[in-house]
Amino acid sequence: MVDNQSGFPHLLFEKRGYRGKPFDVLVVRGTFDFSSNGNPMPRAARQEPIQYGDSLIGPAAHDPIRALLKTDGDLLLGKPATDIHMTGQACCEEGKTLRDWVMGLRIGRTEKFLHLLGPRRFEKTPLGWRSSTSERTDRVALDYRQAFGGVFSVKDANDRWQHLYKPDNPVGCGWLPDDTDLERLEKTERRAMEKQIGHIRSLPAPQIGDAQKPIASPYSRHPVEGTGPIARWWEPRLALAGTFDADWRAQQHPAIPDDFDMRFYQSAHPDLIYPGYLEGDEELALLGCLAEGRTHMRLPALGILLAVAKREGPTTLTWPRLDTLALDLDTRRASLTWRLPFGRDNPVRRIGIAAIGMDAWRRTVGQEAPHV
Repeated sequence: MVDNQSGFPHLLFEKRGYRGKPFDVLVVRGTFDFSSNGNPMPRAARQEPIQYGDSLIGPAAHDPIRALLKTDGDLLLGKPATDIHMTGQACCEEGKTLRDWVMGLRIGRTEKFLHLLGPRRFEKTPLGWRSSTSERTDRVALDYRQAFGGVFSVKDANDRWQHLYKPDNPVGCGWLPDDTDLERLEKTERRAMEKQIGHIRSLPAPQIGDAQKPIASPYSRHPVEGTGPIARWWEPRLALAGTFDADWRAQQHPAIPDDFDMRFYQSAHPDLIYPGYLEGDEELALLGCLAEGRTHMRLPALGILLAVAKREGPTTLTWPRLDTLALDLDTRRASLTWRLPFGRDNPVRRIGIAAIGMDAWRRTVGQEAPHV
């Protein structure tokens, strides 16, 4: 039984960990409006519901390699640190159109800066590839389809599609496979792929990149840059999923592999995985994101507190971890997700959920105010 007095949606669900060990996982999701002038974000009038699965854009059912993760699902066992996502359209200051600008966010001990550009193209010339001058624009979508990446496909002898793609961003633009990539194909498919690529004289260039390391060619080997969530089948997440081989199928299926790494659940860009957990009330600074220009606000000045009664022992106070912060520039809202797993060795019987002020929360959990 859950008595939720927080005013935020919650869900208590079962999830299995290593060797199929069962857990009861509590997740609480709060929705807040952006603020300004260094003020804490207030609660939104409409609270978004728990997300029962990942939300995808594109042909997820029949061609997932070309699908983009829009929002992260909530039914996870847990995350070792806080994910920070930012989606929507980053805007120039009101009234301006620019060919390029620097966008950035800073929160607590983490910051990320990106170089945003107007639409442009890579053009093939007798002297090699060059980038066209970017067009003026007043906004750029923080969408991995506008970042460096891509996928190319050919059919093999059995009429099945074979793909070559940038492992950290198959949905992006501006990328071409090089000889090392082509070596992964059989001889016939390689010839077909080389012919396909050889006909390309122009292609869209990325509008999102690193200001210190500009992407000058489709054959550059820069990592993807962005601020949104990354899909499970992209790197670096895929490498953390573990080994799904014949031994796993025979001995462990459907449990996760023994070499599964919990960091697989982290869906943020690697630069936006916080070093530990955010608590709440940290300062958030946005640059080159909103029409009003540089903006400062604070995360909500509250924490989630739980009163937990198990089958044996007294009722105890504990708290879930704030493991996901999702910022939406279009709706000007933030979603905060708190999560805590409970083992079944001493099962949970009752949980009380409360949202309390940050000062009271810190006193209760015995923590001092973080230095941010």
